[in-house]
Amino acid sequence: PAPPPLQPPPPPRQQRQHELPRNETPTPPHPLAATNRLERPLQQVWRESSSSADESDSDEKCKAVKSQNEAKRRERKGEKKRKKKKKKSEKEGRRHKEGKSDKDGKHNKRSKTRTHDS
Repeated sequence: PAPPPLQPPPPPRQQRQHELPRNETPTPPHPLAATNRLERPLQQVWRESSSSADESDSDEKCKAVKSQNEAKRRERKGEKKRKKKKKKSEKEGRRHKEGKSDKDGKHNKRSKTRTHDS
């Protein structure tokens, strides 16, 4: 089922050429200009196809893609780097009190040593 023919958007930057008389040779169109021109029709086609497809099918596809992306991310980052979320009780206490060390062992020196008698 072919989508209804869409009227082509105006060709990009045609009217700019005569505004720049000092350039004899017009600048070639940007390499991405072609993809920009295609953007709108493609989105519409995608919308049509996704709306016609039944929901469960697209949902499963989405889950599959998500799991793939997650696997890729794990390979890139390494699973070790992901931190476990702290409970609220752990988070709020010690670290923000004056002069206590945070988890790296650096002291919050500024709040401890800064005095305004100078």
